[in-house]
Amino acid sequence: MTYNLNDAIAEAADRAIDPDRIQYPHLFVIRIITNEEIREHQATYSTSANTIEHPYQYLGRLAASIKKVVPIEEARYIPVSGQFKGVSRTKLKVAGWFSVKGFRRSTVTTVEADTWLDTSTGEILTKKSARENGIRIPMAKSISERMLDTIGRIQRCAPGEREFVTYVLKMRNRRGGLVVDLDTVIEFWIAHKYPGIRSTDKSRKRRRLGAVLEDRRVMANSQTLASDLQVLGNPTKQEIIEESARVFEVIKPRPKQGCSAIIFG
Repeated sequence: MTYNLNDAIAEAADRAIDPDRIQYPHLFVIRIITNEEIREHQATYSTSANTIEHPYQYLGRLAASIKKVVPIEEARYIPVSGQFKGVSRTKLKVAGWFSVKGFRRSTVTTVEADTWLDTSTGEILTKKSARENGIRIPMAKSISERMLDTIGRIQRCAPGEREFVTYVLKMRNRRGGLVVDLDTVIEFWIAHKYPGIRSTDKSRKRRRLGAVLEDRRVMANSQTLASDLQVLGNPTKQEIIEESARVFEVIKPRPKQGCSAIIFG
């Protein structure tokens, strides 16, 4: 007689009595949601949106063309799980991460989301299912990974360009641009780094510094940084005003020689 273990286990499971099924039968009810119910829910469901005062509305003439409130919608896709992804040694080396010879270093990892919750429908999405359904999910990098990318961008510049590019990045605001316009940023750098430059050479220096930012793809245009270098947030009106004072933190004001007045440079 042949003894089938799987059949024996299945038979024993049929005869077994689960006390939870007797005490909590509602927990074991299998509910199947039909496509018609999903379509009906999607047709009647609407997300709630909060509104905030626009941070620019009290900053002069700019307020005339901007709405007083801006709708803020919550993210639809929320990451629920991910996986650890190793950072290549080449990337770490470019960023200045070094190891002592003969010393074994642990792998440096970052977390990358691979499963998301759709807060509108309650569905669980993976990369594959999102791609098959044409759903675009924003992929946000971690702060540490962004830092490595930023340092790598600086290290790939020529030695004579790194200090200037670092200075420009210190002038970033939380709206994807600079705390002042690009021309002013360059003017401040020239005044600080080359205080005795002749007026005939100043224009040439200005063009060369602008070409550095263009060649290194630091700026997308005169006021917006490249997407991978932007710092985005939702600053308040007070924080926007405070950002303008960062100019004096990056480059300290100094007295002009032979005068008691303080000049910026």
